[in-house]
Amino acid sequence: ASTEKVPAVTFLTPGFSYEVKTAQYQTLHASAFMNLAASFSVSSETGSESSFYFDPALALQYRVYYNFEKRVQRNKRTEKNSANFFAISAGAMLSKMRMSSSYFEESSRRPVYHIAGLWGLQRNMPGRLNMNLSAGLGYRWASSTGPLPDGGKVKENHGRLIIPFEMGLGIWLGRRK
Repeated sequence: ASTEKVPAVTFLTPGFSYEVKTAQYQTLHASAFMNLAASFSVSSETGSESSFYFDPALALQYRVYYNFEKRVQRNKRTEKNSANFFAISAGAMLSKMRMSSSYFEESSRRPVYHIAGLWGLQRNMPGRLNMNLSAGLGYRWASSTGPLPDGGKVKENHGRLIIPFEMGLGIWLGRRK
């Protein structure tokens, strides 16, 4: 068992991904997609507020798959990198999303960056169904607009710890074996 290249089209976050083998159990997974994000904030001054964002995004993951041999021993599918992995993920999206309740929603889209360590699993079924699920710990940062005491606004860089959770569903492309 070994990793292989896997192109896919995704539906939950519409886009395209391409995974290429870098070593026997390692890959580079690149994706371009529309990110769906939601935020909810509660403040004693402004009350509660919720927002939904549908933003263009790019992500790159370096994946290390670790259970190919165990899946082979149990007669489980390993084709198209159907296994569990650890990954380092980095990416960016163009968003108006506020970084916290201390900041305003941005008037125009600006880059919001992230880096994260992830644990995940990927399953590619013979019928072309592609499923990815991952979660971890990371950091997100962007330039944000915040209030000044005199009522004005200030631009500053702001970052925070995040717990990324990614769920992908789509179809893998290419030839069947």
